[in-house]
Amino acid sequence: MVMTLNPPTTLISSVEFEKMFGEDDRVELWRGVLVEMSPVKPTHWKISFRLGMILGNHVLQAGIGEIASGEAGFTIEEGPDTVVAPDLTFVETEAARAMSDDVPGFPRYVPPLVVEIKSPSDSEPQITAKLSLYYAAGVAEIWWVRPRQKTLTRYWADREPVVLHAGDTLDDVDALPGFSMAVDEMFPAE
Repeated sequence: MVMTLNPPTTLISSVEFEKMFGEDDRVELWRGVLVEMSPVKPTHWKISFRLGMILGNHVLQAGIGEIASGEAGFTIEEGPDTVVAPDLTFVETEAARAMSDDVPGFPRYVPPLVVEIKSPSDSEPQITAKLSLYYAAGVAEIWWVRPRQKTLTRYWADREPVVLHAGDTLDDVDALPGFSMAVDEMFPAE
């Protein structure tokens, strides 16, 4: 569930945000407003692990970047600041090399691809709100995995969404040349 922690009239910067919370806190900053994210359940982290391994193997073999897990924060918008921690994020090689723990706040980076996995507490209006943050920041492609339906929806700002089901193949991803995966691969056996 998404819950705001500060009134929208008291906006927080990404540098202040970094000082307020530790690495174990599940909080994001949406246009200066703190948003608490609920911890994830087993199906969620199993999908995140499987998909992270598949994506990670591809980007490492292709030498095109890194896959960041849900603990990684990125400032995707400034004034007011938005810091997100997608379940998985593709970070291009040059951007990953330029990122440093020594810089205050979270890296200013708009990823070409982010992956979110729907938790049971996520509502469709909350998903729509987060999609609009990604679109406004310029994220090229967003994948939203819905475990109960066993689907992966691909979103782009300039195209209609495409829903892939178990049995479908995910390919033709602009940010990941040569990538292909059976959608079933990310879902744990029941």
